[in-house]
Amino acid sequence: MRLKRGKNRQVGFILIEGLVTFMVLTVGMVSVAKFQGDILDHNAGSKTQTQAVNLAQEKIEELRNYADNAGYALIDTGADTPQSYSGSNTTFSRSWTVVPNTDPVYDTVTVTVAWNDASGDEQSAELTSIIASTNPVESAQQLLIDGYLDGDSGDSDSAHSDSGDSDSGDDDSGSSDSGSSDSGSSDSGDSDSGDDDSDSGGDSDGNPITSTTTTTTAVTTTTLSTYNLTISGSINTYGNTQNMTVTVSASGNYGTFCADSLSGYSCTIGPIPSNDSWTGSVSVNTNKTYCSNNPASPTPYVGININQSQGYNIGLNAQKCP
Repeated sequence: MRLKRGKNRQVGFILIEGLVTFMVLTVGMVSVAKFQGDILDHNAGSKTQTQAVNLAQEKIEELRNYADNAGYALIDTGADTPQSYSGSNTTFSRSWTVVPNTDPVYDTVTVTVAWNDASGDEQSAELTSIIASTNPVESAQQLLIDGYLDGDSGDSDSAHSDSGDSDSGDDDSGSSDSGSSDSGSSDSGDSDSGDDDSDSGGDSDGNPITSTTTTTTAVTTTTLSTYNLTISGSINTYGNTQNMTVTVSASGNYGTFCADSLSGYSCTIGPIPSNDSWTGSVSVNTNKTYCSNNPASPTPYVGININQSQGYNIGLNAQKCP
Protein backbone atom coordinates (compact mmCIF):
# COMPACT_ATOMS: atom_id res chain seq x y z
CA MET A 1 0.00 0.00 0.00
CA ARG A 2 2.80 2.31 0.72
CA LEU A 3 4.25 1.74 -2.73
CA LYS A 4 0.88 2.45 -4.24
CA ARG A 5 0.48 5.74 -2.39
CA GLY A 6 3.99 6.77 -3.42
CA LYS A 7 3.17 6.08 -7.03
CA ASN A 8 0.03 8.18 -6.83
CA ARG A 9 1.98 11.06 -5.32
CA GLN A 10 4.48 10.87 -8.16
CA VAL A 11 1.72 11.05 -10.80
CA GLY A 12 0.13 14.08 -9.15
CA PHE A 13 3.43 15.92 -9.08
CA ILE A 14 3.90 15.49 -12.87
CA LEU A 15 0.41 16.94 -13.57
CA ILE A 16 1.16 20.02 -11.48
CA GLU A 17 4.39 20.62 -13.42
CA GLY A 18 2.47 20.43 -16.67
CA LEU A 19 -0.11 22.97 -15.52
CA VAL A 20 2.59 25.39 -14.34
CA THR A 21 4.44 25.10 -17.64
CA PHE A 22 1.23 25.74 -19.59
CA MET A 23 0.46 28.85 -17.54
CA VAL A 24 3.97 30.22 -18.05
CA LEU A 25 3.76 29.69 -21.81
CA THR A 26 0.33 31.29 -21.94
CA VAL A 27 1.47 34.39 -20.07
CA GLY A 28 4.52 34.66 -22.34
CA MET A 29 2.49 34.35 -25.53
CA VAL A 30 -0.05 36.95 -24.35
CA SER A 31 2.79 39.35 -23.48
CA VAL A 32 4.40 38.90 -26.90
CA ALA A 33 1.07 39.47 -28.65
CA LYS A 34 0.43 42.64 -26.63
CA PHE A 35 3.95 43.88 -27.38
CA GLN A 36 3.43 43.37 -31.10
CA GLY A 37 0.13 45.23 -30.90
CA ASP A 38 1.83 48.14 -29.16
CA ILE A 39 4.48 48.24 -31.89
CA LEU A 40 1.83 48.30 -34.62
CA ASP A 41 -0.07 51.09 -32.84
CA HIS A 42 3.14 53.08 -32.44
CA ASN A 43 4.04 52.70 -36.13
CA ALA A 44 0.53 53.71 -37.18
CA GLY A 45 0.70 56.78 -34.92
CA SER A 46 4.08 57.78 -36.34
CA LYS A 47 2.80 57.41 -39.89
CA THR A 48 -0.27 59.54 -39.14
CA GLN A 49 1.86 62.23 -37.51
CA THR A 50 4.14 62.33 -40.57
CA GLN A 51 1.11 62.72 -42.84
CA ALA A 52 -0.17 65.59 -40.67
CA VAL A 53 3.18 67.40 -40.84
CA ASN A 54 3.22 66.97 -44.64
CA LEU A 55 -0.28 68.48 -44.89
CA ALA A 56 0.83 71.48 -42.82
CA GLN A 57 3.93 71.94 -44.99
CA GLU A 58 1.85 71.71 -48.18
CA LYS A 59 -0.42 74.52 -46.95
CA ILE A 60 2.51 76.76 -46.08
CA GLU A 61 3.98 76.23 -49.56
CA GLU A 62 0.56 76.90 -51.12
CA LEU A 63 0.28 80.23 -49.27
CA ARG A 64 3.87 81.11 -50.17
CA ASN A 65 3.36 80.57 -53.91
CA TYR A 66 1.62 83.87 -54.62
CA ALA A 67 2.37 85.67 -57.89
CA ASP A 68 2.27 89.38 -57.07
CA ASN A 69 1.32 91.91 -54.41
CA ALA A 70 -2.38 91.29 -55.06
CA GLY A 71 -1.88 87.59 -54.35
CA TYR A 72 0.07 88.39 -51.19
CA ALA A 73 -2.81 90.56 -49.96
CA LEU A 74 -5.16 87.56 -50.22
CA ILE A 75 -3.19 85.53 -47.66
CA ASP A 76 -5.57 85.30 -44.70
CA THR A 77 -6.61 83.09 -41.79
CA GLY A 78 -8.72 80.08 -42.82
CA ALA A 79 -9.48 76.38 -42.48
CA ASP A 80 -10.24 73.37 -44.68
CA THR A 81 -10.52 69.59 -44.69
CA PRO A 82 -7.70 68.21 -46.84
CA GLN A 83 -8.07 64.95 -48.68
CA SER A 84 -6.95 61.99 -46.57
CA TYR A 85 -3.89 60.03 -47.58
CA SER A 86 -4.37 56.68 -49.31
CA GLY A 87 -4.21 53.84 -46.78
CA SER A 88 -5.05 56.07 -43.81
CA ASN A 89 -8.29 55.71 -41.85
CA THR A 90 -7.83 59.09 -40.18
CA THR A 91 -9.62 62.28 -41.22
CA PHE A 92 -7.55 65.44 -40.81
CA SER A 93 -8.77 68.97 -40.19
CA ARG A 94 -6.45 71.84 -41.08
CA SER A 95 -6.52 75.48 -40.00
CA TRP A 96 -4.09 78.35 -40.30
CA THR A 97 -3.67 81.77 -38.73
CA VAL A 98 -1.92 84.73 -40.36
CA VAL A 99 -0.34 87.49 -38.25
CA PRO A 100 0.89 90.42 -40.41
CA ASN A 101 3.95 92.53 -39.67
CA THR A 102 4.38 96.01 -41.16
CA ASP A 103 8.06 96.91 -40.77
CA PRO A 104 9.47 94.96 -42.47
CA VAL A 105 6.45 93.61 -44.34
CA TYR A 106 5.90 89.89 -43.79
CA ASP A 107 3.27 87.44 -42.48
CA THR A 108 3.76 84.90 -39.71
CA VAL A 109 1.73 81.83 -40.71
CA THR A 110 0.90 79.02 -38.27
CA VAL A 111 -0.74 75.88 -39.70
CA THR A 112 -2.37 73.35 -37.35
CA VAL A 113 -3.47 69.88 -38.47
CA ALA A 114 -5.66 67.91 -36.03
CA TRP A 115 -6.92 64.30 -35.99
CA ASN A 116 -8.13 61.59 -33.62
CA ASP A 117 -5.86 58.64 -32.93
CA ALA A 118 -6.90 54.97 -32.61
CA SER A 119 -7.90 55.54 -28.98
CA GLY A 120 -10.15 58.46 -29.90
CA ASP A 121 -7.83 61.05 -28.35
CA GLU A 122 -7.35 64.30 -30.27
CA GLN A 123 -3.84 64.87 -31.63
CA SER A 124 -2.38 67.81 -33.56
CA ALA A 125 0.73 68.93 -35.42
CA GLU A 126 1.71 72.57 -35.86
CA LEU A 127 4.15 74.35 -38.20
CA THR A 128 5.05 78.05 -38.21
CA SER A 129 6.74 79.93 -41.05
CA ILE A 130 7.33 83.48 -42.28
CA ILE A 131 6.12 84.62 -45.72
CA ALA A 132 7.77 87.82 -46.97
CA SER A 133 6.19 90.38 -49.28
CA THR A 134 7.95 90.08 -52.64
CA ASN A 135 6.80 90.07 -56.25
CA PRO A 136 7.99 86.81 -57.88
CA VAL A 137 6.95 87.90 -61.39
CA GLU A 138 8.93 91.14 -61.24
CA SER A 139 11.89 89.27 -59.75
CA ALA A 140 11.82 86.74 -62.58
CA GLN A 141 11.66 89.50 -65.19
CA GLN A 142 14.58 91.30 -63.58
CA LEU A 143 16.63 88.10 -63.55
CA LEU A 144 15.82 87.60 -67.24
CA ILE A 145 16.89 91.13 -68.11
CA ASP A 146 20.02 90.85 -65.97
CA GLY A 147 20.87 87.65 -67.82
CA TYR A 148 20.90 89.52 -71.10
CA LEU A 149 22.83 92.48 -69.68
CA ASP A 150 25.45 90.15 -68.22
CA GLY A 151 26.25 88.80 -71.68
CA ASP A 152 29.70 89.23 -73.16
CA SER A 153 29.71 92.81 -74.43
CA GLY A 154 33.33 92.50 -75.45
CA ASP A 155 36.14 94.86 -74.80
CA SER A 156 36.14 98.05 -76.75
CA ASP A 157 39.64 99.17 -77.40
CA SER A 158 40.87 102.01 -79.53
CA ALA A 159 42.80 99.45 -81.56
CA HIS A 160 46.33 100.40 -80.88
CA SER A 161 48.23 100.58 -84.11
CA ASP A 162 51.88 99.99 -83.81
CA SER A 163 53.51 101.11 -86.99
CA GLY A 164 56.78 99.87 -85.67
CA ASP A 165 60.05 101.57 -86.24
CA SER A 166 60.63 103.02 -89.64
CA ASP A 167 64.24 102.66 -90.45
CA SER A 168 65.38 103.60 -93.88
CA GLY A 169 68.61 101.82 -93.20
CA ASP A 170 72.01 103.25 -93.62
CA ASP A 171 72.53 105.44 -96.59
CA ASP A 172 76.24 105.32 -97.30
CA SER A 173 77.14 107.64 -100.07
CA GLY A 174 80.52 106.14 -100.07
CA SER A 175 83.74 108.05 -100.30
CA SER A 176 85.18 109.93 -103.19
CA ASP A 177 88.89 109.65 -103.49
CA SER A 178 90.42 111.92 -106.07
CA GLY A 179 93.52 109.83 -105.81
CA SER A 180 97.07 110.97 -105.83
CA SER A 181 98.60 113.30 -108.36
CA ASP A 182 102.14 112.31 -109.23
CA SER A 183 104.39 113.55 -111.86
CA GLY A 184 103.56 111.65 -114.93
CA SER A 185 100.63 109.75 -113.50
CA SER A 186 97.03 110.77 -113.11
CA ASP A 187 94.89 108.63 -110.83
CA SER A 188 91.26 109.50 -110.94
CA GLY A 189 90.78 107.46 -107.76
CA ASP A 190 87.97 105.16 -106.81
CA SER A 191 84.38 106.32 -106.83
CA ASP A 192 82.26 104.36 -104.34
CA SER A 193 78.58 105.17 -104.43
CA GLY A 194 78.17 103.17 -101.24
CA ASP A 195 75.52 100.67 -100.32
CA ASP A 196 71.90 101.71 -100.21
CA ASP A 197 70.29 99.53 -97.58
CA SER A 198 66.52 99.92 -97.42
CA ASP A 199 65.01 97.14 -95.32
CA SER A 200 61.36 97.60 -94.58
CA GLY A 201 61.25 94.37 -92.58
CA GLY A 202 63.87 95.12 -89.95
CA ASP A 203 65.74 97.80 -88.15
CA SER A 204 69.34 98.73 -88.47
CA ASP A 205 70.34 95.77 -86.31
CA GLY A 206 68.37 93.25 -88.34
CA ASN A 207 65.57 92.76 -85.76
CA PRO A 208 62.04 92.14 -87.20
CA ILE A 209 59.39 94.85 -86.86
CA THR A 210 56.10 93.65 -85.25
CA SER A 211 52.73 95.20 -86.13
CA THR A 212 49.75 94.50 -83.79
CA THR A 213 46.08 95.00 -84.73
CA THR A 214 43.16 94.67 -82.26
CA THR A 215 39.65 93.95 -83.56
CA THR A 216 36.71 95.50 -81.68
CA THR A 217 33.42 93.55 -81.60
CA ALA A 218 30.19 95.45 -80.99
CA VAL A 219 27.44 93.66 -79.05
CA THR A 220 23.84 94.88 -79.20
CA THR A 221 21.75 94.37 -76.06
CA THR A 222 18.01 93.90 -76.56
CA THR A 223 15.62 94.53 -73.66
CA LEU A 224 12.47 92.41 -73.67
CA SER A 225 9.20 94.30 -73.59
CA THR A 226 6.54 92.31 -71.73
CA TYR A 227 3.50 92.86 -69.55
CA ASN A 228 1.35 90.94 -67.04
CA LEU A 229 -2.40 90.46 -66.80
CA THR A 230 -4.46 90.07 -63.65
CA ILE A 231 -7.83 88.30 -63.48
CA SER A 232 -9.34 88.72 -60.02
CA GLY A 233 -12.64 88.96 -58.20
CA SER A 234 -14.60 88.17 -55.07
CA ILE A 235 -15.85 84.76 -53.96
CA ASN A 236 -19.20 85.11 -52.20
CA THR A 237 -20.09 82.20 -49.92
CA TYR A 238 -23.59 81.34 -48.66
CA GLY A 239 -24.23 79.02 -45.73
CA ASN A 240 -21.85 77.39 -43.26
CA THR A 241 -18.27 77.66 -44.57
CA GLN A 242 -16.59 75.50 -41.92
CA ASN A 243 -15.80 72.61 -44.28
CA MET A 244 -16.09 74.55 -47.52
CA THR A 245 -13.13 74.57 -49.95
CA VAL A 246 -12.70 76.68 -53.08
CA THR A 247 -9.74 76.46 -55.45
CA VAL A 248 -9.15 78.63 -58.51
CA SER A 249 -6.81 77.73 -61.37
CA ALA A 250 -6.02 79.12 -64.83
CA SER A 251 -4.42 77.80 -68.00
CA GLY A 252 -3.63 79.28 -71.41
CA ASN A 253 -0.94 80.20 -73.90
CA TYR A 254 1.27 81.86 -71.23
CA GLY A 255 2.18 81.05 -67.64
CA THR A 256 -0.39 81.53 -64.89
CA PHE A 257 -0.44 81.56 -61.11
CA CYS A 258 -3.56 81.82 -58.92
CA ALA A 259 -3.99 82.57 -55.22
CA ASP A 260 -7.40 82.02 -53.62
CA SER A 261 -9.32 82.07 -50.36
CA LEU A 262 -12.98 81.89 -49.32
CA SER A 263 -13.28 85.64 -49.90
CA GLY A 264 -11.56 86.18 -53.25
CA TYR A 265 -8.96 85.14 -55.80
CA SER A 266 -6.30 86.65 -58.04
CA CYS A 267 -4.67 85.04 -61.10
CA THR A 268 -1.52 86.59 -62.58
CA ILE A 269 -0.71 85.79 -66.21
CA GLY A 270 2.60 86.50 -67.91
CA PRO A 271 5.04 87.69 -68.82
CA ILE A 272 3.34 88.28 -72.19
CA PRO A 273 5.17 89.90 -75.15
CA SER A 274 3.88 93.40 -75.79
CA ASN A 275 2.71 92.43 -79.28
CA ASP A 276 0.63 89.46 -78.12
CA SER A 277 -2.44 88.68 -75.97
CA TRP A 278 -3.66 85.87 -73.69
CA THR A 279 -6.18 83.18 -74.52
CA GLY A 280 -7.16 80.69 -71.85
CA SER A 281 -9.65 79.94 -69.09
CA VAL A 282 -10.20 80.25 -65.33
CA SER A 283 -11.67 77.29 -63.41
CA VAL A 284 -13.39 77.38 -60.01
CA ASN A 285 -13.63 74.11 -58.06
CA THR A 286 -15.48 73.59 -54.77
CA ASN A 287 -16.62 70.73 -52.57
CA LYS A 288 -19.98 72.46 -52.14
CA THR A 289 -22.43 73.95 -54.68
CA TYR A 290 -21.34 76.05 -57.65
CA CYS A 291 -24.33 78.41 -57.91
CA SER A 292 -26.25 78.50 -61.18
CA ASN A 293 -26.00 82.28 -61.58
CA ASN A 294 -22.21 81.98 -62.06
CA PRO A 295 -20.53 82.10 -65.46
CA ALA A 296 -19.46 78.80 -66.94
CA SER A 297 -16.53 77.06 -65.31
CA PRO A 298 -13.98 77.03 -66.87
CA THR A 299 -14.61 80.68 -67.78
CA PRO A 300 -13.11 81.34 -71.25
CA TYR A 301 -11.03 84.39 -72.20
CA VAL A 302 -9.98 85.02 -75.81
CA GLY A 303 -7.29 87.49 -76.93
CA ILE A 304 -7.33 89.74 -73.85
CA ASN A 305 -4.58 92.25 -73.08
CA ILE A 306 -6.09 94.18 -70.15
CA ASN A 307 -6.96 93.19 -66.59
CA GLN A 308 -10.28 91.41 -65.98
CA SER A 309 -12.65 91.16 -63.01
CA GLN A 310 -15.13 88.34 -62.36
CA GLY A 311 -16.87 87.26 -59.16
CA TYR A 312 -18.30 83.86 -58.23
CA ASN A 313 -20.99 82.58 -55.82
CA ILE A 314 -20.53 79.37 -53.79
CA GLY A 315 -23.32 77.92 -51.62
CA LEU A 316 -23.49 75.24 -48.96
CA ASN A 317 -26.25 73.77 -51.14
CA ALA A 318 -28.54 74.88 -53.95
CA GLN A 319 -31.10 76.31 -51.50
CA LYS A 320 -28.45 78.58 -50.00
CA CYS A 321 -27.45 80.08 -53.39
CA PRO A 322 -28.83 83.59 -54.13
